[in-house]
Amino acid sequence: MRIVFLFSLLVVVLNGDVFSKGKANLGLYVGGAQSFGYSYTIIGVSGEYYVADNLSLGGMYRNWSGSGPTQNEVSLYSNYFLPVDKRFKPYVGAFGRKTYIDSPVIDDFGSYGFRGGLSIITSNNSYISLGYAIEYFDSCVESEDCYRSYPELSAGISF
Repeated sequence: MRIVFLFSLLVVVLNGDVFSKGKANLGLYVGGAQSFGYSYTIIGVSGEYYVADNLSLGGMYRNWSGSGPTQNEVSLYSNYFLPVDKRFKPYVGAFGRKTYIDSPVIDDFGSYGFRGGLSIITSNNSYISLGYAIEYFDSCVESEDCYRSYPELSAGISF
């Protein structure tokens, strides 16, 4: 009985596209950025669920550490992967984010944004994505930039 269950589980994991309805993905994020005049290394993790083929809803946590005050971000997002090719899938997405800053002089803030890029399916249950995002801040003054843009690189596994 255990062998049948394990075989059935293996078939489910290996069957279908990484971005198929009912799949769940885990992603890892690594990158760098400039913020408030400081350089940061960014690491994070995300999880998403496919409510329909190629359409996901998810959440993400990222930590910014480096030469300035530490920043922690919590995001909710949705991505749509265009089904133009079995292996290469362009995507577009939108997100909302809350950023918590460990500083007595810089306030926490909210933001929203959009992303796009290309995901490359590397196996039936893994992928890498290269993209670009633009993020708009909920509050800013005229002397500050009210947005930032940055490249994104992620890798994920699907189950």
